Amino acid sequence: MPADVRPQFRVLGEVLSRWATERGDDPALVFGDRTWTWDVCSPEVERVVAEFPGVAEVAVIGVPDDRWGEQVKAVVTAVPGAQVDAEKLIEYCRERLAHYKCPCTVDVREALPRNETGKILKRKVREPYWQGHSRRV
Repeated sequence: MPADVRPQFRVLGEVLSRWATERGDDPALVFGDRTWTWDVCSPEVERVVAEFPGVAEVAVIGVPDDRWGEQVKAVVTAVPGAQVDAEKLIEYCRERLAHYKCPCTVDVREALPRNETGKILKRKVREPYWQGHSRRV
């Protein structure tokens, strides 16, 4: 098994969540119940979201969900002078991705947090959504 693959299982009430692939601070989003699990690779979703007119930058993250453990959220910045319609963006994604990979919600921000080299800090993007939850991803 490659060094970057570390199976981990966590049971949250009736929900079984599994993170199978860890890539630094950008783990694959994996969610489901005891019967099914779905793997969502955030770069795949980010590529589709970035193609939407008016999107300048994107970070796809997992946010808390009572039923599935996590749901997919896109956090985007708009091109100067453009507006991003969240509903149209979700519809755009549903035409190009499997339904379970599509963002359930979209937030538009002025800027995304970055480190000194310019990489988007997804853990900083995720933080506000996980406040008040005992489990953090």
